[in-house]
Amino acid sequence: MTLSTLSRPAAEGVWPAAKASPHESGNSFGEAPGRRPLDAAPIAGGDSDSTASAGADPSGEAPSPAGQIRVRAARQDDAPAIAAIYNQGIEERQATFQTRLHGPEDFRGRISDTRRPMLVAEADDRLAGWAGVVGYSDSCTYYDGVGEAMLYVDRGARRGGVGSELLKRLALEAERQGFYKLVGKIFTTNRPSIELVARCGWREVGVHRRHGRLDGEWRDVLVVERLLT
Repeated sequence: MTLSTLSRPAAEGVWPAAKASPHESGNSFGEAPGRRPLDAAPIAGGDSDSTASAGADPSGEAPSPAGQIRVRAARQDDAPAIAAIYNQGIEERQATFQTRLHGPEDFRGRISDTRRPMLVAEADDRLAGWAGVVGYSDSCTYYDGVGEAMLYVDRGARRGGVGSELLKRLALEAERQGFYKLVGKIFTTNRPSIELVARCGWREVGVHRRHGRLDGEWRDVLVVERLLT
């Protein structure tokens, strides 16, 4: 699977809008649970301005028609909305072991990291979800082509095809940037995300039993992977 069939403008990193799928189960699967995926220094507490802004696209492009999903590279002005969506996953206790609410500054370093893809999806003129890749093991060069995928969808945009579209575009962009495999870790209780990755061509590898504690309770984690080349 390659990116060449998507006609991606280099300046904006925008893919053609995709129609929403009525079969999207929705929900988010997070970064490797218990691991901090971001390079930026953390800030304490939540963010009072963590809302997706509506209105005209700063790039000058017309907004996507209703019912369509537009995927593009993340920009620095997306950081508040990205943090807000991530915090939903933290609060719901189904996507990550992380319990500290994040703010925009936690994501700025990740957005500016050109080595790994960081994408956002827009639907109905608002940011509806985001997906990214972090290194599988930064200390081992023989894993340079393996990345861990993150996916978070705004709770108001789930079951609309956003997660599926982000996963498909993330795989294409990761391959374009030299990755040959993506892996993910999902709580075994997160059935919507497990069903989502299965529909998108990911393979179940196995389960890490008692992989970490969340609110004092042990959680099992399903490992999934997708080969890109």
